[in-house]
Amino acid sequence: MKLKDVTNVEKFFETINECVDDVDLVGPGVNIHLKSPIAQMVCASILENMNNNEELQVVTYNAVDTMRLMNSIRR
Repeated sequence: MKLKDVTNVEKFFETINECVDDVDLVGPGVNIHLKSPIAQMVCASILENMNNNEELQVVTYNAVDTMRLMNSIRR
């Protein structure tokens, strides 16, 4: 799932922490496991400085986690 327009970063990370399986942020030069608090700080910095043209994706490993994140981002 492409990552863009995350307006509530805190809620985004709360949702990631609720996920059962791993959640990764991947893109050119980026491969971060987002269940780690330190990685979440790095991700927050990336989101803050993100250019709309960047091709970052959130990768989940089961359908329930995917739906959970999609619903969280849409709110």
